[in-house]
Amino acid sequence: PVVKASRLGIAIKDKPGFFEGFAVERTDTASTDETWEPVWGEVKQIRNHYNEMAVTLRQPEFGDRRMTVRFRLFDDGLGFRYEIPEQKDVNHLIVSDEKTQFVMAADHKTFWIPGDYDTNEYIYTVSKLSEVNAPTQGKAGEEIALRTLAGANVVQTPLLLKTAQGLYVAIHEA
Repeated sequence: PVVKASRLGIAIKDKPGFFEGFAVERTDTASTDETWEPVWGEVKQIRNHYNEMAVTLRQPEFGDRRMTVRFRLFDDGLGFRYEIPEQKDVNHLIVSDEKTQFVMAADHKTFWIPGDYDTNEYIYTVSKLSEVNAPTQGKAGEEIALRTLAGANVVQTPLLLKTAQGLYVAIHEA
């Protein structure tokens, strides 16, 4: 396995977060297999093929608030998103933090650049995942005039990992 554990959820400013105390209300599945034509690009048609599972969760402790986590499994990847429907006392939210975390099953080879609020113009560093340290080990590039590193273990997406078995995994936020 590439990931041995994960945590999903988001924190909300001035309200309880959407990351604990859930009960599964329902699970829905669907499949999509369609083709569409892009306006421009290198290919004439793009196949959109995936299986989907939408898990609707409710928080009994916080007035039965609801959130759906929608997972889509493609031939070459997995994506997920949080959906918070309009509901009583939840018509306006300010997301203060994302609590989503992945715990990798091994110390994978990692290709990364520092998480920087000002630029993406770095040379990629190749290291073990455990050795990621943006200020000290990352090729921070002294030629970059304005830098605001987000933190020692904060990397820019996409983060690319290579397992010992040769499988590549890209983690990206859309």
